[in-house]
Amino acid sequence: MAKEKAAAEFRPGYVKATVWKNGDFYSTVLSRSYEDGEEWKDTDQLANGDLMNAVRVLQRAEDYIISSAEPALHLCRVSAACSLANKASISDSQ
Repeated sequence: MAKEKAAAEFRPGYVKATVWKNGDFYSTVLSRSYEDGEEWKDTDQLANGDLMNAVRVLQRAEDYIISSAEPALHLCRVSAACSLANKASISDSQ
């Protein structure tokens, strides 16, 4: 059985976001590579120096998913973000 290929992978430094497509849905796995002796491994634990790279790869993964999604999903994503922003601004003003 052949190993399934990721839809996309983004990596600045040791942090990596891997995007997987399953039908109409996408999922993203965040990991960090490290060297154990002469072997490279992945972990889901990030050090404080990895956090900004995590933000960057997750943003790139989100951009990829949005640009790859069906138009209806774009509208849903924008509507959800606008709805959350409106709720936040209403609660901030009270």
